[in-house]
Amino acid sequence: MEIKRKGDFEYKLHKQHKISEYLENEATEWVIGSITDHFEVELIEELTIQQIEEVVKEYEDCDDQYIAMALRNSISQWENDNDQYVL
Repeated sequence: MEIKRKGDFEYKLHKQHKISEYLENEATEWVIGSITDHFEVELIEELTIQQIEEVVKEYEDCDDQYIAMALRNSISQWENDNDQYVL
């Protein structure tokens, strides 16, 4: 009888979508915190159109996938809360 150890099986990372969701949420929360700190507001929806346009410019110039995703999520939240669309 052959005994198999954990090392005898091919490694498989399970629940990858949960890890992706977690990382996206963390990045988005961090970016929103950075934006609200910079503009000295409590909530992202308090930004003026001029302020969110600055965030849009940063998003358009961003070359990092996770940062761009978090910026886009932040912009989307502002758009939904203000019923205005800047992208």
